[in-house]
Amino acid sequence: MDGVSLGTSITEPKKKIERMKIFKIDLLNIFFKFLITSLLLTAILILWSNTYNFATYIMLILLIVGVEFLFFFLTRTLVKIEIAEKNVRLYLRNFLVFLDVKTINLDDFHYSFKDEIGARGVKSEELRFYENYKKIIGIGRGFDGWTQKKLFQILNDFEELEIKKID
Repeated sequence: MDGVSLGTSITEPKKKIERMKIFKIDLLNIFFKFLITSLLLTAILILWSNTYNFATYIMLILLIVGVEFLFFFLTRTLVKIEIAEKNVRLYLRNFLVFLDVKTINLDDFHYSFKDEIGARGVKSEELRFYENYKKIIGIGRGFDGWTQKKLFQILNDFEELEIKKID
């Protein structure tokens, strides 16, 4: 049978993850971003106003940080991702304490990664997750706690698992 082709091709199966991979939101990163934003806004107000009352500005910083944290914790947020051999689990937090866990089979799970206009009008890259082409949530924009390093680690795992990317 040397030199004779049988006409069949063997395709490699999807790569398997040797262990479950877990990615979590970085709350410390969010806190520092809120603090820096609050300090910048307060500095603008200090330069804009004619009076300099230290206690007023400290209260203003705390008020701005408090409002930003309130908005952050009242919106739907992805707090954890677990990538297993056959499925992906997304942990979504709604309104402070409610935790919704979505387990999605890898065949039904899709993602997209593209430039979007983020918080405060800044252009940033957003990673969106879909179940049967229906958007679940997006991460990577603004103050959501997902760093670029984590986004690229997640993308690498998706590429290894040959998860379908939506353009």
